[in-house]
Amino acid sequence: MRRTLLTTIAAAAAATVLLAAAPLATAAKGGGPGYDYYPYGNVDGDVKTTMQGGLLMSGGGIDDPAAMTWLLGRGGNGGAVDVVVLDAYGPDIYGDPFMGWGANSVDAFVFSKREGAFDRKVLDAIAQAEVIWLDGGDQSNYVNLWDGSPLQTAVNARVAQGAAFGGMSAGLAVQGGWVYSAMNGSATSSNVLADPYDKDVTLRGALFSLPFMANTITDTHFAIRDRIGRLLGFLARLEKDLGAKAPRAIAVDEDSSLGVDARSGDVRLFGAGSGKGAWLVRTDGVTSRAVDPKTALTYGPVSVTRMTTGDTFNLKRWSGQGTETYPVSATSGVLSPGDPY
Repeated sequence: MRRTLLTTIAAAAAATVLLAAAPLATAAKGGGPGYDYYPYGNVDGDVKTTMQGGLLMSGGGIDDPAAMTWLLGRGGNGGAVDVVVLDAYGPDIYGDPFMGWGANSVDAFVFSKREGAFDRKVLDAIAQAEVIWLDGGDQSNYVNLWDGSPLQTAVNARVAQGAAFGGMSAGLAVQGGWVYSAMNGSATSSNVLADPYDKDVTLRGALFSLPFMANTITDTHFAIRDRIGRLLGFLARLEKDLGAKAPRAIAVDEDSSLGVDARSGDVRLFGAGSGKGAWLVRTDGVTSRAVDPKTALTYGPVSVTRMTTGDTFNLKRWSGQGTETYPVSATSGVLSPGDPY
């Protein structure tokens, strides 16, 4: 799901009202085999800066300007950096907002064919970017278009050099060391709890190599779409079928984002808004497992730490301050507690 922009309008009484508005798309200004290209700002220059590194994990819905300016700041130079937007949904809707948030330039690429991930213009832009951003949409497109390509290699190399990386919805779904690829459609908790081998459960290893994401799977639109049941199924299947040892999960709700310091592992929550925040899940205490085809799932207890506004967390220590931690289990397809959010 793509995000909507916060647009400020003046009410008749001169009050300021924030609402979600349909963003204006920009016409493509060129491209190459398999992609359209949208340039903004000083794309012919190359900002030189000391990159700080970081991840922005946005669960969907509305972009929080504070979160986006934080991401730009992790690129260095007070946020006046060169941004690359990677998308497979199009047309581009992020260039103008990033410029408004303070970027020096934006190279936005919207991919339609795998050939685009081999193009020199794309690779050169990634090599000069201080911030890389993935739009929402369908993560299966990202896997199909980019896995095993020079684009994948270029992104990993630039992140290793210190570039900041972020993504919304599907752009968060591919940030984990384990990835729910959604190759057959979107899995639902009801179906996965009833059968953890439901056809929509398609799991794989990492698409990108990102700090602190090893052995971790991500999920999006979390509470609003009631996804904790499917997440338990994902974790159980990672253990049983992909050889994961005590995998972890980071799940983020709509209108919420987690900012991760790539050096310290410190996490902060942005813009909980109408969403409930974020959930960090560990599985090293699981004692009950029944993970078989056409059989209701038994798996748990997992340890769930919920972050809300004002809470902090550290991924190195996997501990937080102000957070709430509680157990969640699935037993014969039934979740306990009944409201696990």
